[in-house]
Amino acid sequence: MIYSYTTHITTGPNGAILRFRNTEDQDATVLGAIGGATIVHVPDGVTMPAQPAEIGWAQVTLSDADRTTLSRTSPVARRIKERRDKAMIGGVIVNGISIATDDLSQQRITGAALAAQIDSTTTVQWKMPDSTFAVLDAAQITGIAQAVRAHVQACFDREAELLSALFSGEPYDIETGWP
Repeated sequence: MIYSYTTHITTGPNGAILRFRNTEDQDATVLGAIGGATIVHVPDGVTMPAQPAEIGWAQVTLSDADRTTLSRTSPVARRIKERRDKAMIGGVIVNGISIATDDLSQQRITGAALAAQIDSTTTVQWKMPDSTFAVLDAAQITGIAQAVRAHVQACFDREAELLSALFSGEPYDIETGWP
């Protein structure tokens, strides 16, 4: 579930600050702030302690604009992006050939694929992770480029799934489900 609250500062000489009370296990996750309200993800099954009335603790549904704002500013969204990047550079195996998928390798594969599309007789000597070379023809180059693109897209798809779960208040696991 997604909740919001506002910080309440009492008047007086000490000016006490009231914020939400988390569970003892720190189950709730602060996602960020929108329009002066702090947004909190509370997993299903977690019972939060009673909250001070002054903070306006309430269950909310995030708008698309709110989700966009939080996807740019939330520390949890940042961790999801970092995990996506880690998965993205993890590489793929295409017909028994190990292919790197870091940004530079993607650029090189794209260039080779473009050459293969322009000239179907193109061949390249592709350096493998074990420092050997393999001769690849245009069809193999194109197949590798398609596999790398599918891998990259699967990483973005998983990120989108996690962000949707996060901002809908559904359970999520940043470490699982990646290609």
